[in-house]
Amino acid sequence: MSSLKPIQQQMYTRERQGIFRSAEGFDTIAKSQGLENNWIKKVLHPLCMYDAPTDLTSRGEKDEKAYPDAVHLVRTENGDIVLGRSLYKAADFTGLRSAFFTHNYVIPAGHGEGTADYKQWLNTAFADSYDIEQGMELPELDRLPAEKIYPAVTPASVLSELNIDEQTFKRLLYAVMMSLSGRKKVYVSLNVPAGETSAAAQKLLFVLYGYMPYAFRKRLGFLTYAAEPASRKGIQLTFVVQGGLRPGDRNIEKEFVFDLPQGRILNAEAEEAERPFLELMWEHVKSGESPEAFFKFADQMLNGMETGRGLSLQGYDELSVFYRMERGENEWYQRTKASVLQGLNAYLTSPEAMRRRMRLNDLFLAAFDREFDAVRQGALPDLDVVKCFKDYYNADSSYLGNKLIEYLIRSLSNLHSAKRTDITAQICQIIDSSPALLAAFLHKVLSTSALTNALFLPYAEQKLARAADVQDMLDLIRDWGRVQPELLNRPEFQKRAEAAVMDRLRSMPQRHEATVHFQQSVLNMMHERLGTPAEEALLDRLFEAGERFLLTEVKLQEITPAQLKQLGFCTRPDLGPWVAQLPPRLQSLAVEFVAAYDWFTTEKPEPSLLMELAVQEREHVRGWAMRWLPAELQNGNYARLLPAYIELPEKGSRVLNFGALLKDVRSWAGDTELVCRFIRWSEQHTEFGNPRTGFHPDYQKSLMVFFKEEGKEGLHKKSLWRRHFEPAQGPYLAFYNKAKRATDPPLLQTLRKLRKGRALLVLLATGALVAAVVVFASGLLSPEPEDTSLQKAQTNHTSTVAITQTEPISPQEVPAVQVTLLAREEGSTAKGLKLLFAFTDVVRQETFEPESINITDPEGNRHELKDFLLEPMTPDASNGDGKGTQSKSETGSKPPSYPYKVLVTFNEDYSIQGGSTVEVDGEQYPITSAVDSDKGNAGER
Repeated sequence: MSSLKPIQQQMYTRERQGIFRSAEGFDTIAKSQGLENNWIKKVLHPLCMYDAPTDLTSRGEKDEKAYPDAVHLVRTENGDIVLGRSLYKAADFTGLRSAFFTHNYVIPAGHGEGTADYKQWLNTAFADSYDIEQGMELPELDRLPAEKIYPAVTPASVLSELNIDEQTFKRLLYAVMMSLSGRKKVYVSLNVPAGETSAAAQKLLFVLYGYMPYAFRKRLGFLTYAAEPASRKGIQLTFVVQGGLRPGDRNIEKEFVFDLPQGRILNAEAEEAERPFLELMWEHVKSGESPEAFFKFADQMLNGMETGRGLSLQGYDELSVFYRMERGENEWYQRTKASVLQGLNAYLTSPEAMRRRMRLNDLFLAAFDREFDAVRQGALPDLDVVKCFKDYYNADSSYLGNKLIEYLIRSLSNLHSAKRTDITAQICQIIDSSPALLAAFLHKVLSTSALTNALFLPYAEQKLARAADVQDMLDLIRDWGRVQPELLNRPEFQKRAEAAVMDRLRSMPQRHEATVHFQQSVLNMMHERLGTPAEEALLDRLFEAGERFLLTEVKLQEITPAQLKQLGFCTRPDLGPWVAQLPPRLQSLAVEFVAAYDWFTTEKPEPSLLMELAVQEREHVRGWAMRWLPAELQNGNYARLLPAYIELPEKGSRVLNFGALLKDVRSWAGDTELVCRFIRWSEQHTEFGNPRTGFHPDYQKSLMVFFKEEGKEGLHKKSLWRRHFEPAQGPYLAFYNKAKRATDPPLLQTLRKLRKGRALLVLLATGALVAAVVVFASGLLSPEPEDTSLQKAQTNHTSTVAITQTEPISPQEVPAVQVTLLAREEGSTAKGLKLLFAFTDVVRQETFEPESINITDPEGNRHELKDFLLEPMTPDASNGDGKGTQSKSETGSKPPSYPYKVLVTFNEDYSIQGGSTVEVDGEQYPITSAVDSDKGNAGER
């Protein structure tokens, strides 16, 4: 409703008819025209009710005046105020039954509600009855009609009359105020007869309203009489007839309950009565002084603050303390200094707020003066109080100015004398948290040497120690230097700054990385060239300290080559003079680092780079390098191995320890392939020999030991020989051939020795004669040839089918290897494929160790054969496989002999046709004898 609308009326009782019903019953019987029917039904009808006291009805009391009336005040959702009263009626219009009569005034929202309107509400005149014969329309009113002049009673006398003492009053006032800012209801049962309940409630309401702040007065809804407690919307305070608050009632166990006849109070604890605001109100009750002056003060201070603060009991606690302080009462301030100052700061958040609330601003400044006097007399500061001063300074520094700086200086001095470094550090943190305060503080402290030494240097140490990282430390130093440039020139500060930074680096888990990062940060700051000469000089000093730190705190054995490459001092343009000015111990460490750096940053380091070092230095560097040389070998950086093996014999010339070098190479290589690559690389390095004379004699000896003990594979495995050693030239190839012969099988070496004399001819002739006799005798004595070793081997695996070659092979076309496919017998279920490789000499048999075998069929399709097994076979005395794999041709030419065989067995079946070729490690051979697998004799897949 609009604030311009007048006050509306509504009456409700039991009649023969009403506005909303034509039959008899309870209904609205009269109303003002400004009230809407739906609104009446929704809002007013639920308020029209009355339950008579049981004590009176049970004894048949007929006197209506003996029954209490029920006055209610409710604030609706749209802001209207409903002020009404319900009366007991002994008889309705019929005269046969009791009823009640309710008269409501509807005060439109914004009707001009004042802070003292409660006095008018509690003195409003209501109608006792209404004759519907007068019509159902009631007049609109400009103001509430007054019952009478309210008697002048003092709050203390009312409370005394109702037997309400100090604790009960303060707890009741607390409960009512809390209910207005929360959801709990307040139920009060006074120690008066049932018929006097409402009148006593109105007297108590008059007192409660008078001691509630304005914001609370404008929200309170009440009911002066109810037979039982019931939660009603818009009503916070309900007075219940004596005996109506029954113990154990679960509906009200969480509400504020004041059953005064029984001395029972629930949920309004006794300690709440000790709050500053309640204490102040009780003092006004006792003195009879009106609290209006305080409420006006509070209302002024709350103007412009957030809405919720006006309904906060804690806020009024603060304001009551401020009010006392303004009157010179500082007891509450002394008990809770920090909380009082924090409360003041909440109202003084900006220069504008300080001017608007000058009374509070004056209180804060007065409190500061008291604290300043205390520290000037030697008292130690309260940390929370210092924080409050800092917050005030941040809002507006003009009121405290340099006086706060002096307060801080005296406080720190007192703490230093008391050796309270813990509090000192915390005050430093408070100062740091305010850039404006920090700048003013440093400007004052750094203005004199005495203050710098006494206060700033300890502060700087603590601040640097608490810095998050080294970069933050550098930023702090630069910030201080910009406040007072002269500070950076002071030796004492330089020493402390350097010590603090080095201590931080020393505490880092990865000191090397931390120091390198620190030096880079210093260089970046120096390259900015935005600082003063003093700043540049200090940064240079810190950088040099980092260089020395690396030498003294970072051990060579603890870092990797990659980390070593980050060491900046190894590439200093003034490296020589810089090392020379170091103490002897640091000189030696620097030499080691530089040598290691040169070794692992140069692609082809000078082999003798360690020779100029002292013995101990050389061993340190070599010991470190041996951890990383295996990786260098694997990466092909062969030249990086050499400095570790250079020796200086007595004659003075340098020489490689070839034996140790080669031993380590084959240990680190993991396979012969890498060793072969290293050996071939050594041909190009003068430390190992030269193209004219070949390898150094000592190196040849070491190589020969390697080939004989572990390196035969490199010489006798075709793929390795052809890839690495066969392409060699000159004396190097001659050496490899010599090594290959030296590692031949013993029999081959014996035959080679025999060829040098005539004994070789005799041995060959004798052997031929013996072979002929054996063959001849074998033919005469045996009607069928006996199984040879080859036949036994074939019987153990599969049946052999001999395929006679139809055309003779001329001596010029005799192959060195003959390949035969061994087929399975018909009906055999055995799986697998077998190839018989036959050779003309034993060397080929012994060195036959293929890495890969492939079959290419006549159509050009290539099949890779995997998972095979090699089985060398004992040579037979015949011309091959024991059954005449090769026979004499029609022309009478003698076929070649292939007595040395290797049986190759494959675990899987393959389909191979006649006319296929076999490829062994890149060399192809025809399968000279085969059975077509399509016929099922060679084994289907």
